[in-house]
Amino acid sequence: MLESLFSKLAAPTPTPQVKKVPPVPPLENMREPLQATDYGAVPLVPPVPSLKTKVKTKNEAELSELIEKRAANDTRAPFDDRHYCHECQRLINGRCITQRFRPVDDRPRRCGDFMSHV
Repeated sequence: MLESLFSKLAAPTPTPQVKKVPPVPPLENMREPLQATDYGAVPLVPPVPSLKTKVKTKNEAELSELIEKRAANDTRAPFDDRHYCHECQRLINGRCITQRFRPVDDRPRRCGDFMSHV
């Protein structure tokens, strides 16, 4: 019984005949494939403007008035070197780009990377 199976396995199997399919002629409305010379240099993309909002003033009097209002609301001592993270230019979309974290801005901190908006 096993000998008949082995003989069937050992016998050469005929290879199936593959019919050749004729190539499809190109359609008249098909475009030619792009060649390497068709690609030109890609122009540089201009930099994206910062997402931070900046105060735009019409004159210096308006700017000085705004600075006085901020100074009146500031309750910290003048010698205090701590800052809130929202006062820093390096805070973008609520994330510190130098320290790489999302700060909880509930109390002022000392930071060597602080950069003032003013």
